[in-house]
Amino acid sequence: MRIECIFRTQKIPVSYQYLMASVIKGAISSSSEEKFEEIYHYEDKKTKQSKSFCFSVFRSQFEMVEAEFKTKDGFSLISSTPDSELLLHIFNGLLVKKAHQLC
Repeated sequence: MRIECIFRTQKIPVSYQYLMASVIKGAISSSSEEKFEEIYHYEDKKTKQSKSFCFSVFRSQFEMVEAEFKTKDGFSLISSTPDSELLLHIFNGLLVKKAHQLC
């Protein structure tokens, strides 16, 4: 299963991967603290276990200026996971926080 989230912005950092992972992590946390703890902590410690989701960012009509991509149409974040419950938490968390400060 997958969802697409469209961000309307005029710029995004070149090193956007950590930023997008943080957006997804924040969405899970704001939707369900229990699911967040299950994925990111084990016995009160941070876990380095693989997560059961992936994401991809698609940009169109952009130019690279210094350390940023300047976009005309923003970009799309596509997240995919075989775990429907996790995808529901990502979706609900993104709905709760409709605006994200990216830069």
